[in-house]
Amino acid sequence: DKLTYHLAIQAWSNMGSIQGAREAEKLLRKFCTEFLFKGAYAQPDVYAFTMVANAWAKSTSSSAGPRMVSLFREMVELREEGHVIGIEDPVFVHAVLQCFGNSNDPENAAAEAEEFWRNVGIRGTSVTSVSLISLYARAGNADAVRRLLNEISSDMVLNAQNYVTMLRAFCNRRLK
Repeated sequence: DKLTYHLAIQAWSNMGSIQGAREAEKLLRKFCTEFLFKGAYAQPDVYAFTMVANAWAKSTSSSAGPRMVSLFREMVELREEGHVIGIEDPVFVHAVLQCFGNSNDPENAAAEAEEFWRNVGIRGTSVTSVSLISLYARAGNADAVRRLLNEISSDMVLNAQNYVTMLRAFCNRRLK
């Protein structure tokens, strides 16, 4: 049932390793397959996909970001066909953005994450905005942090987390 899948995916996610992320994703795919092709009653939901994205965010895989963008698109397609319960939400988008933090090329990863963030349509939240700003802060790109803060400040009220992230970017020794 759904609860069993959720608990098992979460257990693998808690490992915080590439193997745990792989196993969590394998279970998610089994969950989807059993519903789609074997007539199982339990229907996959956005929460299960979010847990897998969290598993990859906790891993050290440098390919986690692009991999989770692909999984996100797959989930949206399945949801639109009525096979996944729920909607894309900021928590899932945040988890996908966090996956880009494992990249060996932080500047390029931040740019890829921004492209995903702009295309996904869930931009006006502090959770997703701070996730993206954090990636640029890790890359030491203060100009990108300033640009994004200016852009999002017109859509929402900045909070303490936004300002702390901006300060980290300005204090980063690799500022460009």
